[in-house]
Amino acid sequence: MLSSVKRNVDPGFESSDDELSLHDDGQDEWEEGDSYRRRHRSGEEDENNKAVDELLERTRTDTNRMQLMKGLMVLSIGFVALAVAFGANFILLGEEEDDFHEMYENFVDTISDTAHFHVGEIQDNLQAFSRAITAAALQTNASWPLVVPEMFEVLGHSTRLNSGLEALMFSPIVQATDVPAWSTFAVEQGNHWLRQSHQLALQATATGNLKPTDLADGFISPDIVELDDTFGKTPSNNPPFLPMWMHSPPYFNTFLINTNAGTPETFRLLELSHTLRSGVTGPILKDPRAVGRNFLPTADHEAMHAKFVDYGDDRSDGEEAQQDAWSRPHGYVVAPVYANLYDTKNSPIVGMVRGLVSYERYLEDLLPGKARGVTCVLKNTCGQIYTYELNGRKATYKGEGDLHDREWNHMRRTVLLHSYENMTLAAEQEGHCMYSFDLYPTFFLASQQNTDLATYMTVAAIVPFFLMAFAFFAYDW
Repeated sequence: MLSSVKRNVDPGFESSDDELSLHDDGQDEWEEGDSYRRRHRSGEEDENNKAVDELLERTRTDTNRMQLMKGLMVLSIGFVALAVAFGANFILLGEEEDDFHEMYENFVDTISDTAHFHVGEIQDNLQAFSRAITAAALQTNASWPLVVPEMFEVLGHSTRLNSGLEALMFSPIVQATDVPAWSTFAVEQGNHWLRQSHQLALQATATGNLKPTDLADGFISPDIVELDDTFGKTPSNNPPFLPMWMHSPPYFNTFLINTNAGTPETFRLLELSHTLRSGVTGPILKDPRAVGRNFLPTADHEAMHAKFVDYGDDRSDGEEAQQDAWSRPHGYVVAPVYANLYDTKNSPIVGMVRGLVSYERYLEDLLPGKARGVTCVLKNTCGQIYTYELNGRKATYKGEGDLHDREWNHMRRTVLLHSYENMTLAAEQEGHCMYSFDLYPTFFLASQQNTDLATYMTVAAIVPFFLMAFAFFAYDW
């Protein structure tokens, strides 16, 4: 029956079925295409996403690499900046160190030259003083030891001014056979030369500290006497003698005249002076005030020392302050008086001249006016040591002993305060003291060459590199 139905269907109706079938087929094809398109688009999206991810990854990698490169570049610039800065600082500090050493060596040369000039002045004037006494004896045909040079204070005063010596003494050598004649001569002539010297000294004083009431003549012992520790007198009985005779500035009175200065140590100095052909020095005196108060007003002595030494905090008030200069190192420089004026190598020694020297005298004008900060240690081969600091044309007393800063031991320089022709021979001799300065710089002196230039140049070297590094790092941040 169904088949009859199918056979009875209108052909046009069959066509519609065909169309429906075709429609269904198209629908299927569209769906398949859409599915394909969707699958295709999904694949493309996956590929695009993958490409984007890869691009982002590469971008991140490149960015990290760039940041790393920037960091490395900044570090490189920093290291270069530090190297340049430290190099500049090292070079400039080295130049400052070289300048300091050069300045110090120049100061040492100046000190050495000036100190040797002072030594030469004392030696030359002492030798001239000795020859003048010989000449005076020859001029008057005097027989040794009976010698009294006229106007002795004129000679002594000029010698003291030229040399810087604080006092001068002339003592003839009196043998045992000369004692009777000498005793009469000393009593007759002692007050004569002393009064004459008093008058000349009063005329020469410029301070007014020496007054006529300070001066007196009087009794002179006919005996050559020894002084004990309490200044008591006993006759001397150990010839030959060296009586303290004429003195410049003159003694205030006659107390010391005809007192024996001829100790074994003094005669040894005379012998050495003849051997070395130069004035020789003994040890620093234990109490120069005990002798000095007999011929120098305290105020005048203070004024002498004030020309070349500042006492700083070491000074005190009142009488003790006025005695400070006598507590500083003083000693004697000794030279012989010869009977002959020129042939001194073969001439007998007939007397002695002795100069009282303050070793602070050698400290005068050692540095230029504005120079500061050199430690000067005065020492001798007899073991005595004093310390000063040189500040311009004066020195500052620091104290007894070696008080220099040990940090500067490696820069010690030594200046010898003598001018012997034969240094080896002089060093071998016993019985005298050889003096010297040991010089050291101070931190104050070193600071004079320490400027801020090295710091400024270091900063100037770092800043451009810092700005460069900052600009490079901040660019495209």
